This record gives sequence, C-alpha cells and structure tokens, in this order.
Amino acid sequence: MERMKKTIAGVWNTIRRTIAGRVFAAVLMCSVTLSLLMGVSSHTRVYTVQEGDVTRVMVTLSDAPYLTFEGNDILWVNTTTEETEADTGVSVEVLADGQSTLVYLTEDGVTVSDAIEQAGVTVGELDQVNQEKDSVVTDGMLVQVDRVAYEEYTVTETIAYKTTYHYSCVLKPGATKVDRAGRNGEKVLTYRKSYVNGELVKEEKVGEETTKKAVDKVILKGSQYGTPISKTPSGVDIRLDEKNQPIDYSRVIYGSCTAYHGDTATSTGRKPGVGVVAVDPREIPYGSVLWIVSKDGKFVYGYAIAGDTGGFIHNSETVVDLYMDSVEEMNTFGRRNLNVYVIKEGNGR
Repeated sequence: MERMKKTIAGVWNTIRRTIAGRVFAAVLMCSVTLSLLMGVSSHTRVYTVQEGDVTRVMVTLSDAPYLTFEGNDILWVNTTTEETEADTGVSVEVLADGQSTLVYLTEDGVTVSDAIEQAGVTVGELDQVNQEKDSVVTDGMLVQVDRVAYEEYTVTETIAYKTTYHYSCVLKPGATKVDRAGRNGEKVLTYRKSYVNGELVKEEKVGEETTKKAVDKVILKGSQYGTPISKTPSGVDIRLDEKNQPIDYSRVIYGSCTAYHGDTATSTGRKPGVGVVAVDPREIPYGSVLWIVSKDGKFVYGYAIAGDTGGFIHNSETVVDLYMDSVEEMNTFGRRNLNVYVIKEGNGR
C-alpha cells in the first residue's frame, strides 16, 4: 500500500513540472512576439501606391523606399540599390493631408501637376506646392501639397482727439477759452490669421479704416497785445508806429466794427476767410487794402482786403465786418470801435 502511494505521488509531480514548463514557454513566446510587433510598428511606413487605375496600400520598414514594377508584382528596393536597365519609369511621392501616395510614372515629360492628379489630390486656390507645377518630375521626387487657409477678424479702436491752441488777441494775454469741444473717433483694424495644414503660422494686420473721424479740441488762448489776427502777406510793406498805427495811408475811418464767421461766398468771388472783410462799397471800394487796429494798439486785426458786402449797409453805423476763424472767437470779439485805415483805394473789384 505504501509503495502505491509513492508511485502516484511521483506521477503527479511529473505532470506538474510538465505543465509549468509549457506555461512558461507560452508566456515567453508571447513576450517575444509582442516586443517584435512593437519594434516593427514604430518603424513602419504606410504608402498608398498608385499605378494607373490600380491603387495598392503598402507597408514597409524602409525610410526611403524605391518602387519598381514587374507585371503585377511590386518590389521594394532600398534607395542605395542601383536601378536595373529594365526599370525605365520614375516614382514620385505625393504628400497631402497627412497621407503619402507613391505614384509610378512610365511616360516621359510628366509634370508635377500630372503626378498630383494621378495621386487623386486636389489643389485648392490658396494651397501651396513645394515644386513648380509645370516642371517635369524626376525619380524619387517629393511633391508636398500644403493646405493653406485664412481667417480674418476685426477690432474696433478709439482714435483719441488732440488738443490744439489757437492764439488770438480777442482774449487778454494768457486767458483761455474752449473754442470747440473734442470728440473721439473710431477705426476698424482688420487682422488675418494664416494656417498651413491646420497650424497657425502667421497673424498680421491687413487693413485699417477710419469709420469716424476724431474732432480736435480747440482752445483759444490770448496772445500778446498787438499781435495781428490777419498777417501781412509777403511783398506788402506797411510801416507802423509804436502803437501799431500805419504811418502811410490815404484816409482813416473810426467807427464800430463787428465780427462774422461761416460765409461760403463773397460779393466779389473771393474765398471767405481771415483778412477778407465786408464793407459798404459806397464808402470803401472793393479791393481796397486796409489796416484795422484799436486806438491804443492793443487789439490788431491787421491786414485786410475789402472783398464782401456787409449786411449792415442799410440799417447801422458799422464800418466793417471782420471775418473770424471760429464762432467762439466771433462771439468773444463782439463789437468794438476801431481805426480802419485805407492804405490803398480799391478799383471796385
């Protein structure tokens, strides 16, 4: 009985060792196979091969394979291997949309555009090709089609108004007064984003349009006493004494003078502006050269031409209307008694 137990135990141990060995072998084989698969998959390249109307998907371990065709068979040959005399075609790799297509061409004079078309790739209007489309392909050429897209957007920005000063003797020296309030403007900037194969490569400003102009703030500032509002033009010589009164003149009229602004035309066709004054042409002929100043010489309108008809000629004692640069300056001046010197009599025009 004891002998039978030993025999059974021996058989059982033999069976256990056999099973354990086979399991170990199976595990080892699986590990080796998995390692090989991982190594191969990390070095493989998948190509779509286009031969006429036939399309094949090929897998290779070569980084730079060279294709030759023998009947319906495809041979993968390393690029270091010389071509055989029987191989008269060229292979071109067309890369687009992340997919590489190998096209085998047997005709002479095939262009890059032909290779792209045979690869089944459509080139958009904005897309870029790394080769000249009309150039003839060469063996092993890489034709890369980059997908180009643009995205535009706009940004509205404020144009800050500026502050300018207009010096005038209608105010006391150093005194200030707002002549015109400032107003900000707006502009629209257009920017463009450039994408190549879905990746942003550049962002730039491509346009700028002012949609609302800024209006400068104008501040009147009193100039020094005796500073003329209307400057004497070059070539005209008017000599003045210490009170800014002319030394040479034909006659002088002392009387009320008012200010005006904003006319678009004059009686003589002259352009309205500082230095063109309105008169009663029966008293002061059109074209007369004038010098207008206060008796104490502190306020000086300065050089003027009688070039318009004043609205006062039928109902007031006003001598001249003086054109001012702005409404505020006109209102600040109001009405003042001044000396109106006739330096040269006009001819009525």
